[in-house]
Amino acid sequence: MMMGFKETYEFYSKTIKKTFIIVLLIFLLVSVISAVFFAINPDQAYQLIKYFMDNVKIFDAGGNISVIKLILNNIKASFFAIIIGIVPFLCLSSISIIVNAIMIGAVLALQGSIQRGLLAFVLGILPHGIFELTAFMISISVGIRLSILLGQKIRDKNDTFLKEMIVGAINTFVFFVIPLLIISGFIEVYITPMLLRLI
Repeated sequence: MMMGFKETYEFYSKTIKKTFIIVLLIFLLVSVISAVFFAINPDQAYQLIKYFMDNVKIFDAGGNISVIKLILNNIKASFFAIIIGIVPFLCLSSISIIVNAIMIGAVLALQGSIQRGLLAFVLGILPHGIFELTAFMISISVGIRLSILLGQKIRDKNDTFLKEMIVGAINTFVFFVIPLLIISGFIEVYITPMLLRLI
């Protein structure tokens, strides 16, 4: 069932890459629209972020972000984005990218001026976000492809490529998603706070 890194990358390039590009474009579009909306309605942005912070379980007893809890939380979220792909036709995994894009839009809207907002984005979100969002979007892309293929299996009764997809999804999660989230977690907890002090 396990594939090598090279075979996994080939699987990603052949099966996931095009969906990933579409997911990325949707993410960027929704982020921009959300940022504009929340800039006009900052109270709603604040309430959304507060709700998220109150409900996410990534803090230790001292109120600081725990790198282990953060990484595990992100791994669970990414795994969920893949696993809901078992529902055929509906592509429920796409909901995850919309939620993440709305959150990014809310954060950007609360940064204040455009200059400070861009600087805060570059220093506070971009360094770990590149790794974290890439991992999420890979997971979401896998979930979408899985949902589409399950729908095709129901119609065509052909599960040859579906088996390959499941094996590829497992290996993509192990070789790409988990390492990216580990890197992201350490950057967010240990490097991002130092960068934000430069503002």
